[in-house]
Amino acid sequence: QYELVPCRYRGCRAQLLRRDLDTHARHCEHWREPCHMGCGTILTHHTQAQHNCYKQLRQEYEARQQNHRTIAAALQRKMKRMQCTMVHMRRQIRLICESLEVIDDLHEME
Repeated sequence: QYELVPCRYRGCRAQLLRRDLDTHARHCEHWREPCHMGCGTILTHHTQAQHNCYKQLRQEYEARQQNHRTIAAALQRKMKRMQCTMVHMRRQIRLICESLEVIDDLHEME
């Protein structure tokens, strides 16, 4: 805990107490780590906040695409149901019209 140790980041010459290593690492200008999303970009404290990982963007894009496909499939099913309903309604209207013609014919015969 009170032993002097070097900073673990290449290029940093700081000698610190072991207990202060973590605090130093959060601010060390030599800190370098690969992107946690796996894109391979090496980040620094300065670039980490602005890093716009394409893998995260790709995942969000694919999730939205899947959502759009789900919505499109639901709309297509609804459209087919509406088309079936329209066919049924047209059939009913045709039958009503035919029965009205028969009634008209009967009234004319009287």
